[in-house]
Amino acid sequence: MKRLFKGLIIGVLLLSIITTFYRYGQKVLERKNTYIDLKENWQVTFDGINYFTQDIHLRSVLGEKDKQDKIVKFKRSFYLTDSLKSENIALSIGGIHLGHRVYINGHLIGESPFDDFIYNDWNTRYTYFIPKEFVNVEGKNEIEIEMKSSYEYGSSQDIYIGPLKDLAKKDKFINSYFMSIYFSLAIINFILAAYFVNMYRLNKFNRKYLYFSLTLICISSYYSNYFIISSILGYLGFQKIIFSSVYLAILSFILFLRKNYGIEDTKLSKYLFSLYAIAVFVIMAISNDVYTLTLLRKKFNIVVIAALIYIIYITIYVFKKYVKNKLLYLIVYTLSTLMILRDVLVDLSILKSYNAFHYNSYAIMIILFYMAYELSSEQNIIYLNSIKDPLTGLYNRRFLDSYVCNALNKKGYYTLFIIDFDNFKNINDKYGHIVGDVVLKNAADIINKRLPENCIAARYGGEEFIVFCQKSKAFSISLAENIRRDIERFNWSKEIKDKDIKVTVSIGAVEFDYRDEFINALKLADSALYRAKSNGKNRVEWIT
Repeated sequence: MKRLFKGLIIGVLLLSIITTFYRYGQKVLERKNTYIDLKENWQVTFDGINYFTQDIHLRSVLGEKDKQDKIVKFKRSFYLTDSLKSENIALSIGGIHLGHRVYINGHLIGESPFDDFIYNDWNTRYTYFIPKEFVNVEGKNEIEIEMKSSYEYGSSQDIYIGPLKDLAKKDKFINSYFMSIYFSLAIINFILAAYFVNMYRLNKFNRKYLYFSLTLICISSYYSNYFIISSILGYLGFQKIIFSSVYLAILSFILFLRKNYGIEDTKLSKYLFSLYAIAVFVIMAISNDVYTLTLLRKKFNIVVIAALIYIIYITIYVFKKYVKNKLLYLIVYTLSTLMILRDVLVDLSILKSYNAFHYNSYAIMIILFYMAYELSSEQNIIYLNSIKDPLTGLYNRRFLDSYVCNALNKKGYYTLFIIDFDNFKNINDKYGHIVGDVVLKNAADIINKRLPENCIAARYGGEEFIVFCQKSKAFSISLAENIRRDIERFNWSKEIKDKDIKVTVSIGAVEFDYRDEFINALKLADSALYRAKSNGKNRVEWIT
C-alpha cells in the first residue's frame, strides 16, 4: 500500500514538473522575437505539380487521392534579420510524421529518413546547423522541405530560424520533456498495473482490479507514442499498437467502472462490448497502409465519442449515489472529459489546432491516478478491517502476533500487559450484552488515547486486551497504572445511565528482552494477571 501511495506522490510531483517545464519552455519560446518565423507563405508541390500557397501546418488529404502517397515539397524565401547576420544560425523543425529532408539554397542541411517508414517523427524536434557559406547574408535565401504525404502532410509544430545556441537549448528541452515525462508515466502505470494485478490474484471474484490493470497497461503502451522515435514494426505496425491500445483502454475502463459501481451486466451490454472489441481488431487487421488505418480510425472515432458519452453517463450516475468527495470527483471528470473531447474533435478536424500539444494524455493520467487513489483507499479499508477488531477498533490477535514477530528482530527490552475486566460477567448479566459491548468499546478508546509511539493494543479474547510496547519497564510502569486509573475514573454512568455501575480492570505485566520467546512472555503476563485478581483486583502486578 505504501508503495502505491509513493507512486501516486511521484505522479503528482511529475505533474508539478510538467508545469515547471512548460513555464520554462514558454520563457525560452519568448525569445522567438529574434527568430525568423517560417510558418506562412509556402509554395506546395505534389510530385512536381505546383498547387498553392499555404502555411506549414498539417493538412488532411483523406478523400483526395491525387495528393496521397506523394513527395510533397514546401518552398519559400526568407531574409536574415540584422540580429542574425553575425550569429551562428540553425533551423528548428519538428512534428513531421513520416520523415523529411531540408535544403537551404539547394544545400542539404539535415534529414530524417522516411523511405523505410520506421520513424515516428511527430514527437521529435530537430536542430539543423546552417553553415554561413550556404546563406546569402545580405540577400534572398530559399528553404525547401521535402516530405511524404499519406493521410496528411505538413508539420504539427512551428518552424523557424534563429541563433544556434538558443535553438539547440530549446529543442533539447522539448525532446527531453517528451522522453522523460511520458516514459516516467508509462513506468508508473506499469507499477500500478502490477499492484492491481496482485489485487485481482487475491480477489479473483472481483474483476474490477483486472479491468483497471488492463486499462493501465494499455495506456502505458499509448504513452510510448510520445517517447519511441523508431520501431522494428515499422510506422504502420507501431501506430496499430498505439491506437488499438487507446481503444481497448476505453473498453476496459468502461468495464472497470461498471464493476466498481455495481452496474449489472446484461446480454445487450455484453454484445455491445464484444462488438466493440471485434471492431478494433478488424480495423487493425484490414489496415494495410497508414492511409487506410487513418480513414477507419477517424470513422471509428464516432464510436469512441459514444463510448466517452457513456463514461460521462456513468460518472453522473455514480456521482449522485456513491461519491463522497463530490467536489474533487466533479473537477477530475469534468476537466478530463473536456480535454479528451477536445483532442477527439481535433482528430476529426472539427476543431483546428496549430500545435502538437495533446491534452488527452494528461486527462488520462489525472483520471487513472484518481481511480488508483480510490481503489487504494478501498483496499486500505479492507486491510484495516482484516487486522482490527470490529467492535473495539483495536488490532486483532493475528496482527498482534505479526507485529510482535517483526518488532522482536530489534535488540532491546519490551513490555507486555494483559488487561482483564473485573466481574465483567456480572455487567453482562445485569445490563445485557449491548451494555457490555459499550464498556469494551469505551475502554478500548481510553487505552488507545494513552498509548505512546511504539505501543499497540489488541483484543486478545472476549474481555481481554493486550498492550505491547517497545519500551522498558521503567517507562511502562506509569503507563499501565494510568490505563487502570483512567478506566476506573471514567464516567460510565453517562454511557450506561446507571449511577451505581463500576468498571475496573486488573493488569498483569511483564518485561522481557528480544531473546525471549513471546509465548513465554504471555505466560508470565498471565501469571501476573492471576496474581492481580487474587490480590483484590483493580490493580497492576508485574513479573520480571
